[in-house]
Amino acid sequence: MLVRWALAFGAAGVLAALPSAAVARPASGCPETVASPSPEQENVSPAFSPDGRRLLFESNRRGADEVYVMSLASCTVKRVTAGRNPDWSPDGKRIVFQRTVRDSERIFVARADGARVRRVTRGAAEQPDDWFPAWSPRGGRIAFDRDTTDEVTGGERRNVYVVKPDGTGLTRLTSGFDVAAAWSRDGRRIAWSCGESLCVMNADGSRKRRVTHASGTNGDEDPAWAPDGKRLVFARAAASSGLALYIVRLGGRAVRLTAGTSGDNAPSWSPNGTWIAFARATGDRTTDLFLIRPDGSGLRRLTARR
Repeated sequence: MLVRWALAFGAAGVLAALPSAAVARPASGCPETVASPSPEQENVSPAFSPDGRRLLFESNRRGADEVYVMSLASCTVKRVTAGRNPDWSPDGKRIVFQRTVRDSERIFVARADGARVRRVTRGAAEQPDDWFPAWSPRGGRIAFDRDTTDEVTGGERRNVYVVKPDGTGLTRLTSGFDVAAAWSRDGRRIAWSCGESLCVMNADGSRKRRVTHASGTNGDEDPAWAPDGKRLVFARAAASSGLALYIVRLGGRAVRLTAGTSGDNAPSWSPNGTWIAFARATGDRTTDLFLIRPDGSGLRRLTARR
């Protein structure tokens, strides 16, 4: 979610520890290489499919922000639709994403193949932008961020909202500067970036509490839940070393997962808990997708610029 570096890896087996029913040993296509016309190629915002077989992600490889899907068995990639920051429905048959409409960001849903695009959030061009949608595991709601203006001070705010996939039931859950909402796997809790730390609340907005306390950093962001609901992986920005991934057990201390010299962010935890996908800045203006195990081993590269 922020701008996102690297190690080159061969094409040997990338995903041997993902669900055995879901993944074959990768073919020679890993990492996927792309010749892009854009001087700034970003492959970002990965999201594991519910069955662990595929990754949705955002890329500007053709010069515009678009949603793509990657087979994790082969690293083959297919364009899905125009948009940013995609996520899956719990049954894997639909996706949610944001798209620019008349200079404003709005939330859309579509079939997983990109067909039947339908708008979820609305508003005139001058009204607040909507960002970073996340589909609830039970399927009934979509969480997202909305830019707002403080009625008293006139200052900028961003709050977490939820809405039904048909666009009804819009509800605001937070009132500070809050971004990057993420659902727990049971759908009962939401984690989000609350200022410079991470917070967790019940799915109805009650019982808000802080779970990280960023000290001497520029903040914690991009939380993603472990399948067991007891841990979060997230990106921490430090002025001295850049963005790195950390894992925190709720009620415990955050433990560093990646070195943080490269700009690592936007993690997604695999459904069986054995892999974390994330984006890493791999050059001056290039970002690629990687996998790593929760213990810090097994780093694998999924995309690369030719």
